[in-house]
Amino acid sequence: MTADVRVIAATHRDLDAAVAQGTFRQDLFYRLQGVGIVLPPLRERVDDLPLLATHLLERAAQRLARQPAVLSPEALRCLWTYPWPGNVRELQPVLEGAMVLSDGVIRPDHLPPAIQRAA
Repeated sequence: MTADVRVIAATHRDLDAAVAQGTFRQDLFYRLQGVGIVLPPLRERVDDLPLLATHLLERAAQRLARQPAVLSPEALRCLWTYPWPGNVRELQPVLEGAMVLSDGVIRPDHLPPAIQRAA
């Protein structure tokens, strides 16, 4: 029996440094190496927010069997000014929750208080 397997791994750690320090196994590091993609955190690419938010809202709408919500300019301003320490993994549930609370247009009051305060 054979298997064709591909592994996709992601980390925020500097694995080169971790291997050098002995905190990450060198043999595993070499097995995982392949195509490296460096993706800056969301806070460093806030210009991507409108497109990313639209995509995440469309995906959530399909999953929840709803019409996709749209962001009001004020809500988008809140998203732009928030530092996103949780990156896209934080953005997705924020948008889904706001979509559920909204009438189709996401306003700042649909967003968590910390994100509202950021603006």
